[in-house]
Amino acid sequence: MSSSRLATRALGVFLAPLLVTAALAAAPPGEAVIGPQDDTYFAPAFSGPHNIPEAIGSCGVSPASPVEIPINVAGLPSQRISGIRVEVGLTHTYQADLRMTLTAPGGAAATLLPGCAGDGDNLGGVYGWDDTAPTSMTNANPPTAGTWYKPQDNMVNAFSGLTHPNGIWTLRIWDLLGGDTGTAGNFFRLQIVLDDTDPNTSITSGPANGSPAGPVEVHFNGTDNVGIGAFNCSFDGGPLTACTSPYTTNASPGSHSLSVQAVDTSSNTDPTPDLYTWETAAPPDTTPPNTAITGGPADGDTVSVLPSYSFNSPDDDTATFECSLDGGAYAACTSPYQVADGTSAAEHTFAVRAKDPAGNVDPTPSSRDFTYDPTPPDTTPPQTNIIGGPENGAGVKSPPTYRFSSPDSDADGFVCSIDDKAFKPCTTPFTVSGIAPGNHSFEVSAVDEAGNVDPTPALRTFKLRDLCAEAKAKLRQARIKLREAIEDGASKRKIRRLRGQVNKWKAEVRDLC
Repeated sequence: MSSSRLATRALGVFLAPLLVTAALAAAPPGEAVIGPQDDTYFAPAFSGPHNIPEAIGSCGVSPASPVEIPINVAGLPSQRISGIRVEVGLTHTYQADLRMTLTAPGGAAATLLPGCAGDGDNLGGVYGWDDTAPTSMTNANPPTAGTWYKPQDNMVNAFSGLTHPNGIWTLRIWDLLGGDTGTAGNFFRLQIVLDDTDPNTSITSGPANGSPAGPVEVHFNGTDNVGIGAFNCSFDGGPLTACTSPYTTNASPGSHSLSVQAVDTSSNTDPTPDLYTWETAAPPDTTPPNTAITGGPADGDTVSVLPSYSFNSPDDDTATFECSLDGGAYAACTSPYQVADGTSAAEHTFAVRAKDPAGNVDPTPSSRDFTYDPTPPDTTPPQTNIIGGPENGAGVKSPPTYRFSSPDSDADGFVCSIDDKAFKPCTTPFTVSGIAPGNHSFEVSAVDEAGNVDPTPALRTFKLRDLCAEAKAKLRQARIKLREAIEDGASKRKIRRLRGQVNKWKAEVRDLC
């Protein structure tokens, strides 16, 4: 080893007690400062200093076991780390020989000094490592006691997966090059800054006022010192629920709002969620209304007075109407609509269509045809004559058939009734059916083209004989005569004739009954 390196070593050993003592005056050995500087945590004391075992070989070929300096952190909330500092008292010849790591509870580790970087100055004092320091401890940047240095690994990144800081933190120091000695642990302070910074939320875009109802998107993002982990959304004042950007929903017509709250990776929430409000317009009305004619002459009627029609829209009570006569241009109208004076005596068509406030017009107007004939209507009923069939009061063996006519030239048909039942359309000749033996009546009235009905129907009465009953009576009489003839000793010829009568009526009964 050269004389210049030995001199540097000796100087380091000599100066170290003074530098460490100065550091201890501000922070006693074993103190760990957690979080902001005014929130101090005192860890269990540890003995020190610890000798750093000398390596055998060069540059980590056979490194000695590390010095392990533990510090216990307890009682802190479960939050992510947003900053961390390590301060440690070191005495050693040539800092480049040392490798130093910090291991968190759970095993994540960050390298502070890499070791094996060539020659370097001696260590003798308290040194600090902080992610925000401007420079690292290198050969070109020799160690200065009381100075902050940038670690090889970013500690916040290395411990980003740590969700709570409680547990044993361990500082490990290796000597990677033989022929050097030193100590560590006269002073070890660990400062952890927990993330208590609230995130900020920004809504960047959303539907404009007057947007049509239906699917909408609201875009948003957030900023935070550690990182955004999630978002919560509240639509129209509802509960906050997890969401992502863009937030999508189907918005009905009316006023709407979306409140968005960012949540960082330490579960801090934005205390002032961003709010977006907008008005959604109803979709344009493209559905035409329907139209119904509710009063006036039926379709195809002939009228002697110019008609009036009533109408409405069954599905839109705010609709207006337009009317047309005989295919002419539609013009605004109201119900009831009176066909104008001067309309010619002829066939006509009245049409009406509804129009809603959005301007939609019924594409299938409602219409009725009518014939205007101002000639006074025919109110004279026709006459009716029965011209064939049994005479009035006749007895008949079977239901009778009647023929009838009308002397009026405009007679257009007939209606018939049996036994005073309702009149029904009929034609000549008409055969009575569906009646039992007994007394009955038949009536017929003529109907003219104007619909006038003969108010004095032609009438015939008749009696439908009960042929079965008559045959049975004849059979009883024939049997009585045959019995009397036998009892009186009548001739065989007479008895044979009477037996023939009995057999005849038996056959009649069998056929009729």
